[in-house]
Amino acid sequence: MDLETIARKCGISPTWLLTGQGEPEGRTIPDDAPRADWAAQYPVIMQAWKKYAAENKLPMSELQFAKEAGITHGKHQAWKKGQRPSSDDLEKLASVFGLHPDWLLLGMGDPRTGMDGKKAARPQKIELPESAQHLTAYQQELPPVPPLQAAMGAGKLPVMGLAPCSVQGWETGRRMAVDVERLAGLGPDAFAVLPIGDSMEPEGIREGMVCYCDPDRAPEEGDAVYVEADGRATIKIWSGDSPERAGMIRLTGWLPKRNGGKVFHVDVAKESITIIAPCVFVKRRA
Repeated sequence: MDLETIARKCGISPTWLLTGQGEPEGRTIPDDAPRADWAAQYPVIMQAWKKYAAENKLPMSELQFAKEAGITHGKHQAWKKGQRPSSDDLEKLASVFGLHPDWLLLGMGDPRTGMDGKKAARPQKIELPESAQHLTAYQQELPPVPPLQAAMGAGKLPVMGLAPCSVQGWETGRRMAVDVERLAGLGPDAFAVLPIGDSMEPEGIREGMVCYCDPDRAPEEGDAVYVEADGRATIKIWSGDSPERAGMIRLTGWLPKRNGGKVFHVDVAKESITIIAPCVFVKRRA
């Protein structure tokens, strides 16, 4: 049984089930009581995120939301399309944004105070050491490692040229005569690229940063990816198969703000692609 069913049928406290806090005894929910409606909950969660971001003076970007929620950008895209979070992810939403487990798990009561009108206790937030605070939400795709180990890594990674993030920009993928520190958890074929252009700024990827890319990982829809096709390279959002052209994959970016900031798409022939590598870390260059 899923946790929602356990809470309803067995009278177990959603707070105890999701966070392990408080007492396990809850209340039995009638069979005909409405179930949680994710389509209605998602906008409320995003409002809670905006309040959290404003209070903590954070950029209100989807990338920052994913970072704070402890999820991948691809997972957040799935949430936007209607996929309900797992129990583990609901626990993250409860602990980070102060949303009540009663409301998250059962869809009952107030988003902040649940069915009993009391705010759930929130676990103490553990701050990352300064050396690890520049890591983005993409680190959530990596196996858990101690923050200092993730920040320090082991060995070197090659830098594979400049990867344009502009509308039409592609650059010849080539090995540069520089290396960067390897981050723990990356695959054996991982490499770094230097983004140029501004079409990925809404994702927090800007010129002057280093993108750590791992071709050993399969991209999820909505992930930022480094793509090489016919010897040329770019960084865009992976949008899966083109809905209009067979045998093509679709990459997505944003026009510069001066041109309206609208979304644009680029279709690339699958047979021309030699490398697809999700961007699993993004950091500022030293």
